[in-house]
Amino acid sequence: MRRSILIVSILLALVSCKFTPTDTTVINNSSYDVSFRYSYTDKNTEILNSGALTSTKYFFNSIIILLPEKRVMQDRELYSNIITISDLPSWEVHVENKTGTPITLTANGWMDKIKVPPGDFADLPSQKGIIYTNKPQFSVDSKTFLYDIQWQFNNDIFYVVIRN
Repeated sequence: MRRSILIVSILLALVSCKFTPTDTTVINNSSYDVSFRYSYTDKNTEILNSGALTSTKYFFNSIIILLPEKRVMQDRELYSNIITISDLPSWEVHVENKTGTPITLTANGWMDKIKVPPGDFADLPSQKGIIYTNKPQFSVDSKTFLYDIQWQFNNDIFYVVIRN
């Protein structure tokens, strides 16, 4: 009987305790300006410049990053009230265009479009890009031809060859 009373007392004490919210701080350590909103709220979108931080008087487990998509990630340590935004890992993309016509290479939003003139690999900025995934699905923007896209990953660089 004493155990039952003790268990009920502890449960009542736990249920009657009020949760006191703590501040949540969001730090943007990425190279991008980020727009986000706090999870589970109707609160307006906030914009946080690169290198800046913001705080709110409530505790949130996470945020919803709206922009830029597929470029940044968030991290929150267990039992911490600090959310850190940082750049996703990235790799270089070098493109060789063997089609004889200019093409535009994309990767489902994981990189900016690369407009590539015909030619072999070169140190031209127009034949290079940055991608934010190590499992790309490359495609060529075109309405006239089907292209063969082959790629290999070597020394932290994706080498992409495009043929008709």
